[in-house]
Amino acid sequence: AMIERKFDTREFGPEKSLLQILTYGNYSPSHGMDTLRILATNTLIDMIELDFTPSGIYTVSISTIEPELSVDLLNSLFEEINLHQKKWNKEKTSEARKFIQERINETKNELELAEENLKKFRDRNRRIENSPNLQLERERLSREVVVLTGVFTTLKQQLENTKIEEVRDSNYLVVIDPPVKPASFSSNAK
Repeated sequence: AMIERKFDTREFGPEKSLLQILTYGNYSPSHGMDTLRILATNTLIDMIELDFTPSGIYTVSISTIEPELSVDLLNSLFEEINLHQKKWNKEKTSEARKFIQERINETKNELELAEENLKKFRDRNRRIENSPNLQLERERLSREVVVLTGVFTTLKQQLENTKIEEVRDSNYLVVIDPPVKPASFSSNAK
C-alpha cells in the first residue's frame, strides 16, 4: 500500500508515487510493474530501521535523501499500519460474530427442545412426590434447561460485546513522538 501512495519531493516533483520515486524516477520504467513493485518494496524495507525496547516501545526511522520525504513516509507508514490493524480486527470480530450467531441459533434450538421435554414430562407426571426416579428425571430435565439458558444468555452477551467491538473505531497504533524532520543528514543517507 505504501508504494502506491503519492509524495512530494524536490528531486522528482509533486505527487509522485513511491514506486516511481524508489525505482525509475523521472525516466521511463525499464521493467514490468510486478518487478518494479518488488524492487520498490525491497528498497522501502531497507530504508526502515526498527528498534524495540523491553518496555514495548518501538522506535522507527526511515532514511531518505530528503528529510521531508522521511517524515512523510513515516506518517504514511503509521497510517497504513493503523488501517491494516483496523481491517484485521474488523475481519476477526466479524468472524467471531458469525460464529456466535450460529451458536446462539443452535443453543436456542437445544433450549427449546429441552424446555419442551420438561413440559411434556410435567404434563405426563403430575404427581411425582412418591417416586424418586421421576423426581430424579425432573431434576435432570430442569438442570438441562438451566444450563442451556445460561449458555444462551452468555452467548447473547458475547454477541453484543462483539457487535460493539466490530463498530469500535479506535487507533491501534499509538504514536508517542510524531516523526520530525531531521536537523542534519544521517550518516547512512543515500
